[in-house]
Amino acid sequence: MTVVTAFAELERELRRLEQAAANVSWAIVEGRPPSAAGGAIADRYESAVLDFRNTSQLAAGAAHDGQRAFQQQRDQFALRAALLTCQECTLRLIEQFYGDIAACERLDDLNDLARRGGRDWAAWVLGVRDGLTQCPEILHAINQALFHCWQELTEPIGPPTASAQATSFGARIVIQSAREAHEAHEEESSADESMEAVLPADISPTG
Repeated sequence: MTVVTAFAELERELRRLEQAAANVSWAIVEGRPPSAAGGAIADRYESAVLDFRNTSQLAAGAAHDGQRAFQQQRDQFALRAALLTCQECTLRLIEQFYGDIAACERLDDLNDLARRGGRDWAAWVLGVRDGLTQCPEILHAINQALFHCWQELTEPIGPPTASAQATSFGARIVIQSAREAHEAHEEESSADESMEAVLPADISPTG
């Protein structure tokens, strides 16, 4: 996986969430019964899901702009800024969903409305809840995509610089020279030992 493909994956998952939020918004607005029995609950959900959708749209736009800037100009600063925006938006999305839209008390309100609001409101609640069930899996996928983006950004981007290549080449020369010197020393030592083995131990200069 590359930086560009990681950001493309992130944008794709954020667009999925944006579409899921749009589907829930449609169910809230278009499927709303005319009676006022669940008006307050419907109004609250309409506002919360709209904010949720706007946040996902902002994050998807940032992911798109980041990968475009990197593809066109290799702008790593823009890439990191875009990823920070996506991360902040994702944290907000998780809080909006689990802390408000799908919080226990909100779901209890929906269930109560389905019981006491009549058939029309029960059908409305069913449509809203069906739409909401798509979101946890997509949020998880967004978290995974974010992890892949951060993982790619921690890896060096592009080929090593000339200075790094020169340093590496110089290091190889030094290591090779040291190895050759060591091998030469070993050969000299072996030759000396061979000479000592050939000459008698009691040989002495003649007078």
